[in-house]
Amino acid sequence: MEPNVRTSNQIPSKYARYSIPNAQTEFIEGDFGTFLTQEFITPQWAIGWLNFFIKEDTHLYPTTAEPMVALYSTIDGNIPCTLEGFGELVLQNRKYGFYYIPPEVKNDAFFASGDYDAMYISFSPAFLSQFIDHHPQFGDLYNRQQQEVQNGQVLPVYPITQHELGILNKIRYSNLHGKPQELSLQARIHDLLVAYFMVHDVADKVETVESEVERRIRDTAGYISHNYHLPLTVADLSKRTRLNLSKFEKMFKQVIGQSPKKYMEELRIKEAVRLLECTEITIADVAFKVGFADPNYFSSVFKKLHNVSPREYRQNSSGRS
Repeated sequence: MEPNVRTSNQIPSKYARYSIPNAQTEFIEGDFGTFLTQEFITPQWAIGWLNFFIKEDTHLYPTTAEPMVALYSTIDGNIPCTLEGFGELVLQNRKYGFYYIPPEVKNDAFFASGDYDAMYISFSPAFLSQFIDHHPQFGDLYNRQQQEVQNGQVLPVYPITQHELGILNKIRYSNLHGKPQELSLQARIHDLLVAYFMVHDVADKVETVESEVERRIRDTAGYISHNYHLPLTVADLSKRTRLNLSKFEKMFKQVIGQSPKKYMEELRIKEAVRLLECTEITIADVAFKVGFADPNYFSSVFKKLHNVSPREYRQNSSGRS
């Protein structure tokens, strides 16, 4: 514990509005500011509400005695962290996601001055095992927890919408007691898990669709590299890729790094350079052979890339030889 740090299980009246009925409380105050932890703990899960009131920039070093798999929600604030065995990450404002935190290691969380609000739900291995069959990507977290692996892990995080925020508020402001409260909280936990899984599954499908589109874009780029001498148009290529024209142009540039038109013209000009250096065919025939329908447009594109016309390039090339 740092010097001048005081710990209590009572919440000072100044922070009474943050009090959660029936929760186990730890209030810590020091030169850096204060933070408040309030927990509900059952054998299957634990809910923890975290409030930080930071007076000056500081590093805190959260640890856990047992390996923890938690759904962590940042309601207010951005918190840069270093998770042992994983590396740097940011607990982002209004986002939530799953984390594996190794036991008995010192993680690092940086707090700039300000107020922060967050909530976590940690799960026992028995609870976690209930849904890994339907969501196998969580099997890695379960295995890490079982084996007490010393490397942290993070699954994708998603925005906290009004729907998720409503669930979190129902958890926080439950006015029940005893077993009814436990059952109510468990129902809200399931609601939050369902929300996370739904977003996660949709994101997986979007990623699959994007991967398929990327594959088709690369396939089309390969087709261009073998057939640039043909009278190809960007519109025809978009149809071949099964995308509308604007989507095709956007995705092609995103995947390949340049527009389909520029990609095709650079391939054509590269072959034109070879023909100008190695043959004596006319400039017009060079243009036609590499796929340009208009020799004047060919000359314009060539000059833009090489700063000389095709005729000047040939003359310079002959002079060098």
